[in-house]
Formats: sequence, structure tokens, C-alpha cells
Amino acid sequence: MQQNDLYQLLVSTGLDVYLYKADKPVSPCYVVYFRDGTTSRGSDERNFVRNDSYIVEFYSDKRDEENQRKIENVLDSAGINYKTNEIYMQDKSLYMVAFYFDIVRKV
Repeated sequence: MQQNDLYQLLVSTGLDVYLYKADKPVSPCYVVYFRDGTTSRGSDERNFVRNDSYIVEFYSDKRDEENQRKIENVLDSAGINYKTNEIYMQDKSLYMVAFYFDIVRKV
């Protein structure tokens, strides 16, 4: 799966999706995603596998389990294993649920 495939997967939730940040101020609910790093590995002086680490952040002005489940469902349907973390950002009055996962692909 490439980064554009992940974008299409997230868009299928019906939520607004942005890479790295929203281009303009937006109202919650929305999703921001970005690649957090990449590791390549292989043998015989050639890389065969690339491990891309991603973070998907879901922002809402109240706890929104319905839209959070939409994200969980598309990640589950794609076979992506993820870890989540939920925080309330008091200074922005927003809830954020972050999904952390790796996508492994052949090079």
C-alpha cells in the first residue's frame, strides 16, 4: 500500500482528510495523516522491504465514537494493525484520537 492508497482509504470514511495539516482553518471532525518515518531492509547490498510508519489523527470537538469507528473499520478492512491513543487538547478544545501503524511493502 502506498501513501495515496492510504489517503483513498481514509477518504472512504466520508471525513475530511489532510496530509500533514489542513490548508486552512477547518471545523471538526477531520483527519490528518502523515508518514512518521521509513525503514528499509534487505540483504546482499539491496533493499527488498520498506516499512513506512504512519500516524492518523482524528480531531473532533466532542468524543465521537461513530466517526472513530469509521476509521477503525477501514483500517481493519485493509488488514492494518494499529495502536491508538486518545487525548483532550484543552487549549484548542479538541479531542484527538491518534492511530499508529506500519505499512510494510516490497521495494
